[in-house]
Amino acid sequence: MHSEPSRPGLNQSTQELWRSLVSMVKSAYNLAPAAVVVLALIITAVVWIALNSTKLMVGVILLLVLAVAVLVYVTTEKYGEAALALVGGLLTAYSVEWSAARFVAFMGVWSAFSFMALIIASMKLAMKSESIFRQAALAYASDVTQAAVIEAQLRSVADNRSIQGLGPIERAETIRLFVFRKLPLEVMPAGLKAVAMLSVIMQLPHLTVAQFVADVYRLFDATNSITGEIIIDLVYRTIRESAAPPVDFITAFQNSRRLVLSKSLDADTFFAELQNALESGVPAESMADYLTSRATIPEL
Repeated sequence: MHSEPSRPGLNQSTQELWRSLVSMVKSAYNLAPAAVVVLALIITAVVWIALNSTKLMVGVILLLVLAVAVLVYVTTEKYGEAALALVGGLLTAYSVEWSAARFVAFMGVWSAFSFMALIIASMKLAMKSESIFRQAALAYASDVTQAAVIEAQLRSVADNRSIQGLGPIERAETIRLFVFRKLPLEVMPAGLKAVAMLSVIMQLPHLTVAQFVADVYRLFDATNSITGEIIIDLVYRTIRESAAPPVDFITAFQNSRRLVLSKSLDADTFFAELQNALESGVPAESMADYLTSRATIPEL
């Protein structure tokens, strides 16, 4: 009989999953090593103190039930599911005759479940992030060999801790969009920083802001982070001085961007006309038709 052939694909996937898990645990510990240790000590202390009194045991269980119910509501925003979780927990807490052994077993199983749930969620997050970066690297690189180097460079851009306001997946998706828009790698740090800032200020989805930033960089031929930051500062000043909400400015830009991308208008004239039109009350959805109809703007 012939032996069963090996399955390198499965082995490789298992190794990648394990590497992602190890990397995720190391990253989480490096972000807040003291918090992990302190949290573990607090849980141990609470359990140790509660063992001396049945009332304290029940009190700890009730606080745990309340925390879970609040977490369910925050996650799902469904009062019914949260109320059911709360009622079920309360009935369990008062129907069980708590002893030290049962309390320790309950807390041990609950802690193990919470830890495993956190690990699984973090693994899914790490795997999704890795998939996004790999897709971006393959789109950016000229061959598979170069893709590994590009992926490491893209990850280094996303790992900039000075950038606040974007989660790991949002950063990865923003960088992938920059790659698809053919932005130079050198300008991506400034672009990521701009997306993080503008998405918070404008209260817009990060990909909407990322599309706007990528188009602006293409219009002004940004080639490095210094020029990228200068360009975004100038554009943001234009948005702030415009007599229209930021969302209307972005919508008007998206609806008329073809005028400037097709070189029918230069960038400076385009933004000036866009600002004047918004101040004149032109609807954002009709911006392209209005700018095209202007006597100073040639028809496409």
